[in-house]
Amino acid sequence: MTVCITGKMNRGTRANVIDELTNTHGIDVVKSVNYRTTHLIVGDNPGSKLQAAKHRGLSIISEDAFFKTLQ
Repeated sequence: MTVCITGKMNRGTRANVIDELTNTHGIDVVKSVNYRTTHLIVGDNPGSKLQAAKHRGLSIISEDAFFKTLQ
């Protein structure tokens, strides 16, 4: 699984969220939506990555919903 993040995260800073995803859950995080991206995690006020993910037909999921699936 390779995820990209857009918007303001409620769980803390973007660095904290990326650290949790990579170190705790073993998930790859990329900085932009690309051919490797499987999911877009959306926080408050998402940016252009949301449109890119829609264009590519990626799984788009809210921050809260995504982390609930990891529990």
